Amino acid sequence: MIYLVGMIPFFIFLLLFSFIRKYSFKKNYKTIIIFFILGCIGSYFSYRVEMHIGSYFKKVIYSNYFEILFYAIFGVAIVEEGYKWIVSLFSNKIFHVDYISSTFLISLSFAVYENIVFYMIPYGVRSIIQRTFTAIFSHLCNSYWMGVLFEKSFNKNNKLKYLYLLLSLLLPVFFHGLYNSFLYGNKYVNYFYYFYVFYLIITLILFIRRKYVRKN
Repeated sequence: MIYLVGMIPFFIFLLLFSFIRKYSFKKNYKTIIIFFILGCIGSYFSYRVEMHIGSYFKKVIYSNYFEILFYAIFGVAIVEEGYKWIVSLFSNKIFHVDYISSTFLISLSFAVYENIVFYMIPYGVRSIIQRTFTAIFSHLCNSYWMGVLFEKSFNKNNKLKYLYLLLSLLLPVFFHGLYNSFLYGNKYVNYFYYFYVFYLIITLILFIRRKYVRKN
């Protein structure tokens, strides 16, 4: 029963995505299952890698902000976003899924597994509610930036396609690292909400701008 509670955010965000992108459940249910499995594998794999890498960094309690940010980027964010980036990069040819859908599905599955296994089970159902509007939202914002930049990089008319391909990895990694850096050790948590609100706003602006450009 507790696992079903943990899956609620997955179905809520999937419904919202299907409404916004007109994504069909019936036509793509096999793809959703595949990406869910890949997301779960990636979340567990990333956790194990991060536990190993983390031993090479100074403990957060003894670190200043820039040392924490360095760890957040190179000890965590690059592992997680790198995995999503690799899966999404090859998804178009293997699974015949557009890039925004693939980055969304892999990120949502990754975040939901992370929430259930590493937070809800140890700390209870309450953690799911809070992290639905913080951690999962953050993962999905990262996925949107990654997907949009993927689309730009594979546009045949784009002369800067390799730059956009690089940015499709670097920007989500950077945003992910910033997100984590304000939370580790609760040393700089007072700055977290400023960053988070700013990040949500610029992601919303990107979303609205793309909608406007497509209509015109």
